[in-house]
Amino acid sequence: MTRGTFLALLLGLAACRGEPGNDAPGFSLRISLVPTPPIEGPTRVVVEIRDPEGEPVEGARVRLRGDMAHAGMIPVEEALVDEGAGRYAHSSFDFTMGGDWILTTTVELPDGRGMERTQEVRVVSSPDGDPQG
Repeated sequence: MTRGTFLALLLGLAACRGEPGNDAPGFSLRISLVPTPPIEGPTRVVVEIRDPEGEPVEGARVRLRGDMAHAGMIPVEEALVDEGAGRYAHSSFDFTMGGDWILTTTVELPDGRGMERTQEVRVVSSPDGDPQG
């Protein structure tokens, strides 16, 4: 993986942290992908949600949608499981091919308010970091 690709991935992940939500100002959302960078195929996704006081938010409904940056690909959509302590996860979010993806995380908080975050992620086709395989 090139240094530029790695930095772009880190910036993309950081862009999702600490920004106010649609109608839930002050709440923060952080997403982690394992492995990083994500490789074509199943990837563990963890979303952490905190309230304005920094406390974990439990009981939310969280969905993740992955769209390829180019037209013509079927999106991948999954509900995440509440693991407690403000952590929501999906153990095998399936990136169907390498390349540039747009991830959209949608959250419905227990009180009905919502927030949404979008970030770009480069998925590699092989463990050596080559997006084309």
